[in-house]
Amino acid sequence: MATKKISELPVAIAVSGTDLVPVVDGGATKSCTVAQIQGAPANTSSFSTDPNGKVLSFVEPTFVTTNATPTNCATAIYAMPDLTLADIIVTVVGKKAASADHYVRDFRGRYTRNGGAPVLSGSVIAGSNVDASGTLATATATLVISGNNIVPQVTGVAATNITWSATLQVQPVTTAT
Repeated sequence: MATKKISELPVAIAVSGTDLVPVVDGGATKSCTVAQIQGAPANTSSFSTDPNGKVLSFVEPTFVTTNATPTNCATAIYAMPDLTLADIIVTVVGKKAASADHYVRDFRGRYTRNGGAPVLSGSVIAGSNVDASGTLATATATLVISGNNIVPQVTGVAATNITWSATLQVQPVTTAT
């Protein structure tokens, strides 16, 4: 086979989930399927699947809010493939700088995507573990839809530095067209 740059290859018109594409992983060129890319998180620094490849886990490195403006997590994002039902469980943890004040919330949402943007089925359900103390009692966390992504969102407290982290656990089921 002749050596060609990727940019010199013909454009694929009909791509399916089983088609192979080249990727660079840890400096080595490898292959993966289109389906693997479609189910991969957008801009995530920590991502894993269970041995069967069915449960996806995303971890948000810490980030800081300084006010009560809603702030989306930057990397703990689930890019939802079309024709998918996903159950998403989230834990958000926040701590006020130089204080014992904290915020911890577990919650879940079920989303479907069938040809358009993801749609929340019902409402985001708070788990039994909602723990907020001191000034962080007014902070909030939820899931929002941004394009085809499901994203944890936190709202801090005015004039308060809060360091946050979030984890997502996603159990998706994707069907063929």
